[in-house]
Amino acid sequence: MNRSGPIVALLVVVGTLVVPAAGVVAQDESTSNDEVAPGERLSGVVGVQAAELEGEIETRAYEAEIEAAESDDERAERVAERTEQLDERLADLREERAELLEERREGELTEGEYRAEIAALEAETDTVQAQLNETNETAAGLPEETLAANGVDATAIRTLGQEADNLSGAEVSALARSIAGNETGEVDVEVAVQRGNGVVEVAVERENGEREVETEFEGEPDNASEAVALAETRVAFAEERLNDSGNASELADARATLEAADAALENGSEERALELAEEASETAEEAVEEREDEREE
Repeated sequence: MNRSGPIVALLVVVGTLVVPAAGVVAQDESTSNDEVAPGERLSGVVGVQAAELEGEIETRAYEAEIEAAESDDERAERVAERTEQLDERLADLREERAELLEERREGELTEGEYRAEIAALEAETDTVQAQLNETNETAAGLPEETLAANGVDATAIRTLGQEADNLSGAEVSALARSIAGNETGEVDVEVAVQRGNGVVEVAVERENGEREVETEFEGEPDNASEAVALAETRVAFAEERLNDSGNASELADARATLEAADAALENGSEERALELAEEASETAEEAVEEREDEREE
């Protein structure tokens, strides 16, 4: 169900990224499949850095939302949402790891390429495990009846944490260290989180002044009426943010589809209204994502 509420703006400083081990550049480019070429090592290091930075941003955003929550019910809702997201991410990581192993067996990846990919996956797995532990800590501080009312199963969260731990293993950790090493450096970034009316914005500003904004639409409607209301929020948000961009045609399509959904709802055709409302929401979301991609290029 879509939740409406005041937008919360918060600012935090996050960091701690893995940096390349010394001597990487000096290695010989001519290596066998059992060795790691400089380009492959660099690719792995970049993947690890990206995974850790993204995980850190997600963690700080979650902590900010928990701190800003005005009741145990709101905190339990956040726990439920995050648990579902982490469950899905863990399933994706299992699938990605299985695909990497198959490509390695089939000779589609060199040993260096495999290690670079597995190092990034290891960083993501570690992040998911840490986030599950933090989510479990939040759940432990909430009343059992509140957790139950919001569909939170604390035992299931702990089980997911154990699954994340099992997904790693000594061999995978060793391969990851062979790419990224053990040294770490610190990079400060500022993260501003805004949440309200079914929209979450995360703005990241790095030390060099680069700024990125990611927008996510949240909320799942339970019926056609809620779907139309949610689509209205999303289309209005897209129109506000993109009124000076080249996405006019997409926004016009989203608005027209929304109006058709509203008309269908008034005529009693709930199934059609639900279908059109979802289409309008998707069009608005795609327009926003397209605009964000253009800004990053």
